[in-house]
Amino acid sequence: MGSENNNTGVPLKGCPEGFVKADLLARAIARIIDTLIFATLSSFFLVGLLAGLLYLLIADGLMDGRSLGKKIIGLKVVLDPEMTPISYKESIIRNAPMALLALFAVIPFIGWFFLVTVGTVVISLSIYLALTDERGRRAGDIMARTLVVPAKCTPVESNSEQTDSVVEEVETLAEIDQKTETATVAENETNEQEGGSHEEEH
Repeated sequence: MGSENNNTGVPLKGCPEGFVKADLLARAIARIIDTLIFATLSSFFLVGLLAGLLYLLIADGLMDGRSLGKKIIGLKVVLDPEMTPISYKESIIRNAPMALLALFAVIPFIGWFFLVTVGTVVISLSIYLALTDERGRRAGDIMARTLVVPAKCTPVESNSEQTDSVVEEVETLAEIDQKTETATVAENETNEQEGGSHEEEH
């Protein structure tokens, strides 16, 4: 279903009409999956820790705006208001606070202290914003200009884009016809030349 009457201002299809906001529980489950991936990677000493932190930072720039957790749950991160998949840049900006908390978690004592104090503030603020914001944006989303939406929500092609697509298709068909016609003419000329050669031999 496509509709311009939604809270993004962009005509969309494949999502509930009038409202585009990812379910908070689904987002939490996707985050848990990504955190488990980080925990698994970080168990492989320093290299694993760096790989895990890198994954947390760039995860939402993978697979058209979907981390592995979001892909499994059926969510994606898009630019606001364009509703197109984000790049690694936006992924790093929106996930930096969570990656910092993950780093605190693997640093004994002092890191754990900051995880409890700073983490409580960051997580509480994220939950509050996700619940109260009309489009479910947390602090990282506001900074990166992103939204989390159901994966099936996609922008409806504009009339100009559809026209351009038709024009490109017509041009491609015309080019194929021209090449076919040229090949036919060349083949006829070759046949005529061969026919003339046979007549001269006789």
